[in-house]
Amino acid sequence: MKLPYILLWVISASVAEICPRGEYQINDVCCPMCPKGTVVKIHCTLQSSSSVCIPCVDGTYMDHPNGVTKCLKCRECDTGAGLLEINKCTYTSDTQCECKPGYYCAGEGSSCDLCIPQTTCNPGQYIKKQGTSRADNVCEKCPDGHYSSGNMSKACTPWTKCSEHGLVETEQGTKIADSVCVDKRKYYSTFISLSFFFVGVLFLLLFWCRYQGSLLKLSQPVQVQDI
Repeated sequence: MKLPYILLWVISASVAEICPRGEYQINDVCCPMCPKGTVVKIHCTLQSSSSVCIPCVDGTYMDHPNGVTKCLKCRECDTGAGLLEINKCTYTSDTQCECKPGYYCAGEGSSCDLCIPQTTCNPGQYIKKQGTSRADNVCEKCPDGHYSSGNMSKACTPWTKCSEHGLVETEQGTKIADSVCVDKRKYYSTFISLSFFFVGVLFLLLFWCRYQGSLLKLSQPVQVQDI
C-alpha cells in the first residue's frame, strides 16, 4: 500500500531536480516563477527566458510564488453558518474567517470553516470556563448549598442563612433558587393565627356534630309502654 506514495515522492524529487528553486517546468523549459499576487500570462520559451506575469484581480489572490495561469478565488464568510470576516481578501492572501460571538470553531487552522453554537449553561449551573471563538463553554453544576437562577451565570450564589439574619427558613434552597426566609415575628404571628383558626374550625365541627346528634334524638318517636 505504501508503494504509490514512494513512487510519487521519487517522481516529485526528480521533477524538482530538473529546475532550480524559484523556477517551474513547462514544455521541457524551466521558467521563473511569478511572485505572490501574480500569475503567469505567458510562459517563457527557449527564445525568451522570462515569464510574463499579471496581477490578480479583485476577488482573487495568490499567496505563493507559482507557475499557474489562474489566481485563486477568495472565500466568503458565510454568516448563516456562524462565520464572521476578520481579514479581507488581498491579492496575496485569502479571506480570514472566524466564528461570531456565541459560536466556536470545530476545526483547526488560521481560518475557520465550520462554527458550532456554544453550550448554554442553564439555571443550576455556572460557567466554569468561558468559551472563545476556538473553544466551547464549560458548564459545571452548582455545589451543595449554592444556586444560580439564570442562564450563563458566571458563578453560583450561596444560599441565604436565615438564622444569621434573625429570620426563619420556610423553604430550603435548591440548585436554582435561594432559601425562603421570613421575619420571626411575622412567622410566629402567622403560626398563632393559623393555630387559632384551626382550633376554631375544630370547635365548630364538634359543636355541629353535637347539634346534629341532639336533633337526631329529638326526631326519634317516643315509645309508649302498655299498662
